[in-house]
Amino acid sequence: MSISNTLKEFSLSTLNTYLIPSYWSKFKTNPVGRALKISEFYNKNQVDILMLQEVWGVGIPEITSHLKDNYSTIFDNRKDLKKAELNTAYNTVLNFVTQTGGLFYAQKPDIRLLWTDRETYKVSATRSQKGIRGHLYSMDRFFNNKTKIIDDTQNTTENTVKDDASKYLVVFNTHLDAFDDKNKIIQLQQARKYIETTLYQTVPNILNQQINNSEKKVLPEVSVILVGDWNIPAHHQLYKTHLLKLMGDETEPMIDYYTKHHKMEDDKDHTYDVKNSLVTVKWAKGRIDYVFGLNSLNNKLVQQSEEDNNREFNYKLVPLNCLSYDIIRQPRGEEMTDHWPIIAKFSF
Repeated sequence: MSISNTLKEFSLSTLNTYLIPSYWSKFKTNPVGRALKISEFYNKNQVDILMLQEVWGVGIPEITSHLKDNYSTIFDNRKDLKKAELNTAYNTVLNFVTQTGGLFYAQKPDIRLLWTDRETYKVSATRSQKGIRGHLYSMDRFFNNKTKIIDDTQNTTENTVKDDASKYLVVFNTHLDAFDDKNKIIQLQQARKYIETTLYQTVPNILNQQINNSEKKVLPEVSVILVGDWNIPAHHQLYKTHLLKLMGDETEPMIDYYTKHHKMEDDKDHTYDVKNSLVTVKWAKGRIDYVFGLNSLNNKLVQQSEEDNNREFNYKLVPLNCLSYDIIRQPRGEEMTDHWPIIAKFSF
């Protein structure tokens, strides 16, 4: 039996959860109840990797306790003190002290998290520790186990993916300021430097250890995804002048995977939508949550990395194929948050 490319598929979702303590806002949105809806949503859809924003402290026990049977989560050490007020106070303070920036990640247990780190933006109008977090995942065990499950159902004896190159995934999750364009530009500049450091220094150093412990002779394959609440509408000038050029140029900009599946952009495609009853800033509507891909590396930075480490660059950047890209709406009055979640499916 030949192992088809479908066995190297995974799904990813990004969502601004609006899980802020009630005393931070005059808008009462029942964050604990919404946290339960969010966990129910992801348990139902069984997305492989979750990247959430604005998980500040409230609702954390409700999310982690309901996701833990299906996911490994970042906040599994947060307290559940049986009283919502105490949970919110303790977990919000802990998130602030540990500088999570409200960025939450979770993944299926077979997806191995090799490294994660974050950086706080130096400027922020809200002083809310907005920032960017990087994650490096090893996907081999996940893909191999998917193959075994399918093979077992087909009563075959072939149980491994016939591919010599190890597969890795780098995901960056971020949340930019909402209204200050100058801050957004500064934050994007800092994000770019953080991403470059990750891709040209951190990841090669980690993979060098992985390669030394492996008998495989071919370069590992790495794919890169950037997600989050960028707070830059697709119709805004910063989308073209800064966002798409964050890690690319005129000939090879970042890929907005939305555009691979949708030709027109209108109200039904907004991720921050006035038709959502939880939306508080009516004029800020638009598509502001994204899933981007990176197709090429900066050759100058590759050469610089080789010179600094006195060796050849040790991985191959592999573009992902985006199989589907869905913005998922909920009925009015039943919304999980003030943003619509995005679920995208990919194959190596």
